[in-house]
Amino acid sequence: MYDGYWATTINGTLTYTPTTDIKECSHGWEFEQSDFIETDPTEHELVCDKSSYAHNTMSINLAGRALGTLIMPMIADKYFGRRIMFYVAVASYIIFTLPLLWVSHPTARLLLRFIQCCGFETNYLMPYVILMELIPPNRRDLTVMLTFVSWTLGMSSMSLVAYLSMHWKVISAVSIVPMVLSFIYWRMLPESPRWLLSKGRLRECADILFNIGAANGTKGTVTREEVEEELRDLSYRLPANEPLSRVFVYPKLRLRACMLFLLSFTQFPVYGVGVMSMTIMPGNYFMSHLILTLFEIPSVFVGLTVTHYFGRRFLAFSSLFLCGICCIVAPFCVDHMWKLIAVLAVLKLAVSCTLYLVFLLPSEILPTPVRTSGAGLTVVSGMLGMTFAPYLLQSGQGGTLQYWVLLGITLLGALTVVPIPETLGLVMPQTFLEGEELGRGRPLTAWIHKWNVHKYPAAPPHHTKEEVQDLMNGKA
Repeated sequence: MYDGYWATTINGTLTYTPTTDIKECSHGWEFEQSDFIETDPTEHELVCDKSSYAHNTMSINLAGRALGTLIMPMIADKYFGRRIMFYVAVASYIIFTLPLLWVSHPTARLLLRFIQCCGFETNYLMPYVILMELIPPNRRDLTVMLTFVSWTLGMSSMSLVAYLSMHWKVISAVSIVPMVLSFIYWRMLPESPRWLLSKGRLRECADILFNIGAANGTKGTVTREEVEEELRDLSYRLPANEPLSRVFVYPKLRLRACMLFLLSFTQFPVYGVGVMSMTIMPGNYFMSHLILTLFEIPSVFVGLTVTHYFGRRFLAFSSLFLCGICCIVAPFCVDHMWKLIAVLAVLKLAVSCTLYLVFLLPSEILPTPVRTSGAGLTVVSGMLGMTFAPYLLQSGQGGTLQYWVLLGITLLGALTVVPIPETLGLVMPQTFLEGEELGRGRPLTAWIHKWNVHKYPAAPPHHTKEEVQDLMNGKA
């Protein structure tokens, strides 16, 4: 606030004279409450000299998500498996969200925010990877669609929750409810049989396979001894406890992994600008949020249809092309709110199609020993890119700069897709050799789709004993 001083005039009247000097506010604040009765910043008065706390909170959130998504999937791959790590991530969110409802000390709140966000992406990745490792190749795109629809419906429902509650504590409490309910599935959610096989836990792997067989009506077609013997033969081909860095020993696998990381890094900022734009657009905040989130639902059906019939690469190039068109059109709509919302909605639809692939392709390209840690690192790469989104929106360089920047990184994203093979109909690689050989016989210049996929090999060639021995000895 501006400083000033009191002085007595000649006739004895006491007057206050303001100056151009600035001093700390000393009379408290009043907050506009038409959208929210109470928010975290208004309750803790995070304004003026404390306004940087909000930016620190966002940085802490992203740092926690990045670190947790980097470490927790690696621990899952090496030690505990997908199932246990999923519940560890869920429990950590519940435990460290509840204190935020009453703790007021700034440092303590930042620490709680950091730990709370560590398991955020892991909550999604663990059951997702379990499903991807259980289902046949022709149903993987359907699984991604279902997880994306669930995610989008959850985001859309938050518009209604926020509108009805108008209080940040209610929103936080509601976010805990589905986490608590997930423990209902403790006995129903199986461990990934592929992971159990990679760890030599053959009996547990066989138990799950027999449960699947019973559910599918194939009970009694094979004996347990036959299944365990087949699993034992498969286990001899698998490297044990291989780190994610093993991917970089194989040239093709290394290139594809790096391209996946870079694709995620370029597309998460596009998604982030689409989401965060609603906070700076005039008009109804809740309606803007609802429109932009609902436009993700068509994207998952588009993603499922296009990947199933026309292939992964076709979806990647077409969605990135549409993103580029939206980035070119958006600067000319900044002065028209509804036109800009419409363009951003289409942009969000297109980039959601690309993110559909960001989650699908790592599970189809990376081998089982590092599948969850590789998928986690892919997401971490995206979150690192997403940290630039708020700075683009608040750059102060006009309302169009961010769209030209997004156009540039979208073009870069298109280049990353070029060396990635078409995975339509391919078997998920179990070993590093299978990951290196994935796509052999499928030219990158060929358009592979549902009607010609039978012309191309659906699995890598069988490994010889010498190749397996080279792998176990650490030879590329």
